Amino acid sequence: MRRSFYCDPAVNTKVLADYLNLYIPGHCNGQELHTLEVYREGAVRVRLSFDPYRPSDKREVFSLSKTFTATAIGLLVTDGLLSPDDYITDLFADRIPAEPSENLKKMKLRHVLSMNTGHDQDTMPAMARAEDAIDAFFAQAPACEPGSRFLYNNGATCLLSCLVQRITGMSELDFLTARLFTPLGLEGIWWNTVASGQNEGCAGIHISADDILTFGRFLLNRGVWNGKRLLSEEWVNEAFTPVSKTLVEGEPPIFSNWHQGYGFQCWMNTRMGFRGDGAWGQLCIVLPEIDAVVAIQGDAMDMGDEIEAALDLAEHLLDPGPTVPVTVPSFAPLAGGKVSGLEGTYYRLDPNLHGWTGLTLRYHPEEDACVLSLLNGRRSLQIRAGSGWWAESRFTEAYIAPKIPSVMRHDDPEPCCVSASYSAEDGTVKFSFRFRSSTRMIWLTLSGDGERISGTFDFRGTGPEGGDSFTGTAVRINAAEV
Repeated sequence: MRRSFYCDPAVNTKVLADYLNLYIPGHCNGQELHTLEVYREGAVRVRLSFDPYRPSDKREVFSLSKTFTATAIGLLVTDGLLSPDDYITDLFADRIPAEPSENLKKMKLRHVLSMNTGHDQDTMPAMARAEDAIDAFFAQAPACEPGSRFLYNNGATCLLSCLVQRITGMSELDFLTARLFTPLGLEGIWWNTVASGQNEGCAGIHISADDILTFGRFLLNRGVWNGKRLLSEEWVNEAFTPVSKTLVEGEPPIFSNWHQGYGFQCWMNTRMGFRGDGAWGQLCIVLPEIDAVVAIQGDAMDMGDEIEAALDLAEHLLDPGPTVPVTVPSFAPLAGGKVSGLEGTYYRLDPNLHGWTGLTLRYHPEEDACVLSLLNGRRSLQIRAGSGWWAESRFTEAYIAPKIPSVMRHDDPEPCCVSASYSAEDGTVKFSFRFRSSTRMIWLTLSGDGERISGTFDFRGTGPEGGDSFTGTAVRINAAEV
């Protein structure tokens, strides 16, 4: 695979090299960088990825989805169809409880946008799985007066997505495609839904690093694109400022980038600017003070360190300095033996979380690859793995991309792009799967004795509960010699 790397001649290569050294695979303390793009002072200055990832890969960006949802609301405010001061009881007049609580009566759209609904817990777990997400939201009464306390509430953002659909008659994805993505030239975007059919809003959008950078540039340009204003000045002036206080009085500032305030579905940074961010290190950092945008997709165990390093990079990227070589690291594929003796046999699998019923392995010497086939009684899911190289496969499957287990549903199928490699020895095959449509990294070890086979997963990140192993039995064909 060809590595993606562009570095503008104006870039301080020492600053960039020092930044990349923080993410050398095997020496990064749980911090993985997959793609990086930086726009600064009128031009894209850096665009790179670590093999096998690509800046064009569509992948879920989790809570970075929230900033897109706020933008959908902003478009409706710009159209005059909504106001931040609208009362939620007016916007959902036919859906609220017969006797709404006093706190619900006081809830305005701005409270929902700024995570200040007055709830004392996230409303999303019930909404994600409910027959009707709107009913599930209103069934959870605010514990205190809206505007009096900040609480990160995924369900509040989901309600915004429901509101977009309610007003426009279109899903949030369709509406944004018509009003934002098409003008910005963004295509092929996917957005997960809750059980009642609305886009999740708070999470679930699948976009690329290229898309993130373009969206960030749109926000940097204060809602103007190609000379046309899409978002009103009034919206921009309020949305990207600290509307909610996020530091509770007396609370120590442990994660400082989450204690600078919260706007309309975006966070304020420590030193400058604001950002949309998503779990495990998905970032759209907008820095008007230095005319910069940073787009990152990764798998970060400590997003605080990740954000601070990105701020340092953006701030000093164009500083005068020495020219040094820049090497973009890559994630090494597995390599070793080619065959294990498990190939060419169908294994009937015991009941498992994934619903897989059968498994086969086949070695293809002409491309030095092994194909793992997983059957579920309806179709065969095939994943190609290279020996010493990353082979790409694409499919749609549930239970693959990581979710916030207590919040989101797991059974919504998602488009998956996986790069895989493998090594084999007698009776054992080891696979390395890097999901380019997610933060997910999975190792799978298959072991067998000719009759029984067992598979053991090792997840980097969040794995499905109970999905770490499976077993099966070889099915032999008794056929007479001809």
